[in-house]
Amino acid sequence: MKKVTLIFGFTLCLILSAVVVLNAGWWVYTVTEPASSSCSTPSYGDELNEGFLGTGYENTWAESGSSATIDEDTSLSGSPPTACCNEGLAITLSGTGTSNTYWDRGSTISYSTSTDIVFWIYFTTLNFSDDYEATNLVEWNSATTHYDVSNCTGWVDVMKTNTGTYVMRGRGSTSSSNISITTETWYKVKLHLDSVASDSYLQIDDGTQYFFTRKDVDGRYLSIGTNALETGDELAYQIGYIYVDTP
Repeated sequence: MKKVTLIFGFTLCLILSAVVVLNAGWWVYTVTEPASSSCSTPSYGDELNEGFLGTGYENTWAESGSSATIDEDTSLSGSPPTACCNEGLAITLSGTGTSNTYWDRGSTISYSTSTDIVFWIYFTTLNFSDDYEATNLVEWNSATTHYDVSNCTGWVDVMKTNTGTYVMRGRGSTSSSNISITTETWYKVKLHLDSVASDSYLQIDDGTQYFFTRKDVDGRYLSIGTNALETGDELAYQIGYIYVDTP
């Protein structure tokens, strides 16, 4: 029960009942708190907004590969950010194999058009055996396949460094600097693919822009997934909301 003491000596109790009178002249006024509005997917993107609400996807996606578990109806871990609800996408891989889920825009966006892919991600497991081992997370590309980077305009990967820490990078024909990440933390990730190739960048939590050069590939498919890891390695992550925008 939520309780607030007023300056006139009255006590206001936020409970679901009628007004009652207590001993010693104290009044308890019953207030029915308004129900919070149901959570809904934001509309930040002019091309795609996907919050994975309800049964299945909100937009039309297709899944490929069987090495990873792809669950678009998972309950999100931790304290999901404001842009997310309580349901999202979970991808879990143990060992070798490539799996992905992808959205088809229906036609390409020219690489000369600036494009933003923004998503909120939470790593539950990162366990790579080898230094510099990496796997692609989110790709903007011209094909439905995951990890065929010849088809990618740009992508975000996660890598284990030689000190045992994990980093995310924005990648194209060059790579951004490493951005350190940990498990059990929500991150807002912005992959900006600029009309000027070398002005592309990766940004975490609206912070520093880490520049790289995108590739000259027209994008059509948004792919979320993982490529093969070493036998026994583990990767699991969740995405609460993802959007595509052409600012």
